[in-house]
Amino acid sequence: MSKQIPEVRDPEKRKLLRLGLSGAVVVASAAGLRMLRLPDGSDATTTTQGTGANQGAGSSPADPTFDADGVQLPSLTSDPSPHRAGSIYFRSDLLEMRLDDGVSYYTIQKMQVFSKGGVVLSPTAQKLAIWRAPFSCTVTAVKAYQDVGSGSVVTAYDNTTNLLDTNITLSSAATWQDGGSLAQSGVSEGDSIAIAVVSVAGSPNYISIQVEFTQP
Repeated sequence: MSKQIPEVRDPEKRKLLRLGLSGAVVVASAAGLRMLRLPDGSDATTTTQGTGANQGAGSSPADPTFDADGVQLPSLTSDPSPHRAGSIYFRSDLLEMRLDDGVSYYTIQKMQVFSKGGVVLSPTAQKLAIWRAPFSCTVTAVKAYQDVGSGSVVTAYDNTTNLLDTNITLSSAATWQDGGSLAQSGVSEGDSIAIAVVSVAGSPNYISIQVEFTQP
């Protein structure tokens, strides 16, 4: 008795069968292209055909190329028009990676920029650990602020090392003041960042100290 083979209804599997790629698995897809992992472990790519409203989203020279080693983004000199929601591409004229959400274009930062800081209420001379670095990063600036008065002196530390060449003397009220040149910028994973009030003048209600970083 012959065994009846069930009909394959899944359109994706039907297409692979028509291409003679039975047993292939789709491992990646982007902008009209699919990367397939074949039963023998090798890789292949296929194109998809857009229809109706999706016709414009098929493959083109500006689409990404990809293989088992990764994805190479399309290199453009202007933002795509019309929008392609979810598209990520490289602006070679700006040296920026960008994201299209279907409405607006956004630059994906090469470097993460962030800050850590604290506020010392009714300040007195003290040193406070505020953050343990969970990864290596780089200090780019130390800034400070006192709400009223002037003349307080502050700084910040990486472990026991002063981050600044010279402590900050706050010369104006309600103004963020930059600490100038850094004595140390490299922060290692596990380091403790601390802020310090060295001395207080001008009867401030509070002093804020902020350390700015990039990662990596």
